[in-house]
Amino acid sequence: MIEKRTLPRFKVPIKLEYQIPSNNQKFLGLAVDISMKGLRLQGQKPLEEDEVLDIFFYLPNRPVQEAVGRVVWIRDYSQYFQAGVYFLNIKDSLKEAIFKYILDYFPQEVQARWWKESNTER
Repeated sequence: MIEKRTLPRFKVPIKLEYQIPSNNQKFLGLAVDISMKGLRLQGQKPLEEDEVLDIFFYLPNRPVQEAVGRVVWIRDYSQYFQAGVYFLNIKDSLKEAIFKYILDYFPQEVQARWWKESNTER
């Protein structure tokens, strides 16, 4: 399988809530992995492809920050679902906060992705 991603994806858990803008109800979820372009969302409330979501990130020692994304794929399991979400709007300050979270709490992920990506460049 050919990898289509242009940025490394970090396998780190990030607590979040998500909602469809036309619906005021928020649902708890988890970013299972994340890059600067998108994330893999795991949650209880099923979604549909092409749905636009407001995503609220709960990072330690930070205020809640919001991004907007679009669902690009869905996998439905018996207890939960997963969805690939492409960021349509994410502030640089949130990207920095996510990367700092990864560096502070999951430095092994940065080292693994950094070396993996740079070794495949040769």
